[in-house]
Amino acid sequence: MAKNKEILKNLKSKTVEELQLEKIEAIKKLARLKLEKGVSRLKKVSDLIKEKKLLAQILTIIKESQKNV
Repeated sequence: MAKNKEILKNLKSKTVEELQLEKIEAIKKLARLKLEKGVSRLKKVSDLIKEKKLLAQILTIIKESQKNV
C-alpha cells in the first residue's frame, strides 16, 4: 500500500510532458522486447528448416546408396 502511495505521489509531481516521455520510453522498451522475442522465434524456425533440409539430403543419399547395392 505504501508503494502505491509513493508511486501516486511521484506521478503527481511530474508534468504531463514528463509522463508522456516516460510512456513513450515504456512503449519503445516493450516494442524492443517483442521484436527480440520475434527474432528469437525466427532463428528457431530457420534452424529447424536447415535441419529438415539436412535430413532430407541424408535420406536422399541413403536411398541412392540402397539403389546401388
